[in-house]
Amino acid sequence: MYNRKMHPKRQFFYFIFLFLLCNNVLDGQCQRKKPKDMSRTKCVAGRRFFARIDQMPRLAHLFSKKTLMQPYVYPWIAKIVVVYAGRPITCTGTLINDRYLLTAQHCVSAPVEAQHITVSLGFEDDAVPNQSLETVSPNYLQTEVLQIVLHPNYDSTNVQTASNDLALLQIRPVEYTKTIYPIQLPTIVDKYFDLSNVIAESVGWQHSIYSNSNRGYSTSNTFHKKSVQIMSNEKCSNFNVYYKHAVNPEVLCTINVGEINDGPCYGDNGSPLMVENHKRIYNVTILVGILSWSAPKNKPCIWYGTPVVFVRIDNKLPWILDNTKDALYCRY
Repeated sequence: MYNRKMHPKRQFFYFIFLFLLCNNVLDGQCQRKKPKDMSRTKCVAGRRFFARIDQMPRLAHLFSKKTLMQPYVYPWIAKIVVVYAGRPITCTGTLINDRYLLTAQHCVSAPVEAQHITVSLGFEDDAVPNQSLETVSPNYLQTEVLQIVLHPNYDSTNVQTASNDLALLQIRPVEYTKTIYPIQLPTIVDKYFDLSNVIAESVGWQHSIYSNSNRGYSTSNTFHKKSVQIMSNEKCSNFNVYYKHAVNPEVLCTINVGEINDGPCYGDNGSPLMVENHKRIYNVTILVGILSWSAPKNKPCIWYGTPVVFVRIDNKLPWILDNTKDALYCRY
């Protein structure tokens, strides 16, 4: 037990320390019971099963991408590794039901085939030293891809089709746990809402740091998050001629609100753009976009202040639902 004479502030931080320790944030040594599987229909998509300590004012600074990451924060995030011609490429995907993930089409388009892709679900960061994936998160799944479904109206050589840069990856049915759980899709009426100036969140599997000393980038394959602001399409299209051709009502543009060197990189392609919405007694996370393009072709990461283009998901719901009829969606 803690010392009853301990100062109240010390008691508070003592309990926080124990909480983090026993949730595998600090050293991963505490043992937890494996979460029970959850119903694949009687579920609330996009919900979390814990308090987001990273949003508490006193502790938010501890949970930057450079320090600590809470377990189970994003149970719908998938790491997609494509190995073609001996070269691995990392992208990010999002679980939307029990057997399909959404990602960017340019990550998995021809000549890539299903057998070239591996999907990992249920863990946050594979760069934690001296820890196995099972220790970082007890519910870890690595699975093959059964089928790639490409949006028919995307052409990688035509920037005007960026709004169709979507692909569905079919995997074997998964059982939902606290670490493997689907995000909530928007509704068909959401496309009539203006999301300009909304603060959203994006997460991905590639982080980069710009170094002034060598005027280049050093990258590492790690999981990270960033806060972004959705900007108006009018402002985005006026950024330069390239954006003028790419931006239309079926895309969303964002601008960073974080650190100067915190722009997305190639591994972020396919990353989700997410907003939180209050539902019943808890918040749910809604998928509003999939990262299509950002970084210039001759650089691994985007420059700070350059808009990032996401495919707007509410406009693509008919295509998504038509191609996932064999899947089980959460009822709520």
